Amino acid sequence: DDYTFLNGIIGAGGLYTSLNDYSKWLDALDKQTLLSSASAEEMYRPARLNDGAIASVGKKTLKDYILPDESIYSSYGYGWTVNKGNPSTVSHSGSWVGFRNNVYRNINTGLDVVIFSNRGATLDHWIGDVMKIINKTILDY
Repeated sequence: DDYTFLNGIIGAGGLYTSLNDYSKWLDALDKQTLLSSASAEEMYRPARLNDGAIASVGKKTLKDYILPDESIYSSYGYGWTVNKGNPSTVSHSGSWVGFRNNVYRNINTGLDVVIFSNRGATLDHWIGDVMKIINKTILDY
């Protein structure tokens, strides 16, 4: 049962979809039937701080502060975590009352990996390993 007394108090958790419908959503984003190319480009553009530096997501090392390299980064766009490097990806995840999802899009190849789960446990502990296997075996990275 996915009903909880907390339903409706936050914006997340209000979307139910199937893999077939979500695939259509991703296709519509790629074919720009939902957004213009300029809007899609902005959606994947990293957030910037007031000083113009890319707003980082995740851990940064001292080297990242001393010698910033804008050719490789992890930031947040409009609804997507944006990672530039090899491979360059955008991703998003979410959860609500026993449901989990992870979406990874490889910008270099166009490969999308979408995982929906009705397990209460998080997928985060193994999704990185799954992506490494996919990148190595399918994409030859």
